[in-house]
Amino acid sequence: MEKRLLKFLDKIHKGIADRTITSERDLEVFACDLSKRENLFHLLGYSADDMAVQKTLIHVGPGTARYRPDFIISRGGKNAIVFEVKAPDENLANHVYQIVSYCEK
Repeated sequence: MEKRLLKFLDKIHKGIADRTITSERDLEVFACDLSKRENLFHLLGYSADDMAVQKTLIHVGPGTARYRPDFIISRGGKNAIVFEVKAPDENLANHVYQIVSYCEK
């Protein structure tokens, strides 16, 4: 699995370098399409049954808010891992608050 994952990640890197992957949507389609046999989540050992795509998370309390991460992996009915996809040219430091907010919910 590790070799296949590294090879897949190399394909993503090459797609970014040769500009065939230029947007968040390009990356989602290339790496995260659950209908493809080879996708990032499958290579990490998860199945489509473990996945929720753009599932709304609701935080109830002072300042009730709705959040919609790109992908959520759930195990045993509980959200375990949140994936937020960004375009290759995005500065991830500008989006740290987004992932942190998902973790707080």
